[in-house]
Amino acid sequence: MEGESAFEALARVSRSVHDAASALPPNLRAVWAVAVTGRVLQLYSPYFLEKYRLQELLDWAWYAALSNPGEAREPEEILGGIAGLKDEAELEGYAAEVLSIGTHLAGGIRGEKKDLEAAIEYAGFAFALRQIYRQGISAFDPVVPSEYVDRLQIPFFDFASRCLELAKSVADRPLSRDMFDSVALDPGFPPFAGAAGRNPEIGPPDHEIGPL
Repeated sequence: MEGESAFEALARVSRSVHDAASALPPNLRAVWAVAVTGRVLQLYSPYFLEKYRLQELLDWAWYAALSNPGEAREPEEILGGIAGLKDEAELEGYAAEVLSIGTHLAGGIRGEKKDLEAAIEYAGFAFALRQIYRQGISAFDPVVPSEYVDRLQIPFFDFASRCLELAKSVADRPLSRDMFDSVALDPGFPPFAGAAGRNPEIGPPDHEIGPL
């Protein structure tokens, strides 16, 4: 809306997504959540997904969401492995919040509303960070203003919203892993104007740089 700050716009669109998602049937909501968070995680390198066990978590999440999510057993071994790798991930330049997507997604699939919302919020943040990494900038570099990070998240929530609209129109169809594949997540982004001032001593994860 006119005159909104990026923070206000992000808060508005994210709240709209959470409210709409809460109205979906539990099984459809679980599939939607795995689809939209998974789309963001798939933007990251295979190295990251494999080393930090997020691909394993996504595989479990799809299985649980497409079967009986409310009764799915929590993947304790995978979640414990992810939690134990957070310090190492930060040493490589990854933000711990990206790994937290997996932790909260597991709870969200099993019906925990707060976990589901947290997984979606972290996915939006992870989407923004991926765009920052691609420019050769660290997520921890203070040169990047929060206004820019907030602005980068909005296209993800637009994508999540469009997936929700599709979900409403196909609610009576069998659930499937590809039911949201027709909805595009635009990976484009406005380059950061202050990139030349980035700290050369801290950089993004080596496996996530470029192409722009």
